[in-house]
Amino acid sequence: MKRLISVVVVFLLAASLFAAGVAEEDPRVELTAGSVDAVGTIGERTVNYMAEYLYEKSGGNIVVEHYPANQLGQPPDMIEQCSVGALDIVWADISNYVPIFINHL
Repeated sequence: MKRLISVVVVFLLAASLFAAGVAEEDPRVELTAGSVDAVGTIGERTVNYMAEYLYEKSGGNIVVEHYPANQLGQPPDMIEQCSVGALDIVWADISNYVPIFINHL
């Protein structure tokens, strides 16, 4: 259930980025996603499915570049990257990292 909610949130965030006003000359939106899941796991496949779904439904205007298996660092590092705008999507179980969010409020 948590993963379903996460997928819905990611879809809504991606859709809002797309609808927020993309330049008319280049309607393409490139998003970077980092995840903790190893290649071949359900989490990694879910992010890849999301990327394919967004690409297909947007007519190729939304492209998600996925870095699985902690390639961009541990979850706290990826959350920090997301907070400064270096990363767009973090796919991780954040239940152990609540203090990170409290510090950013």
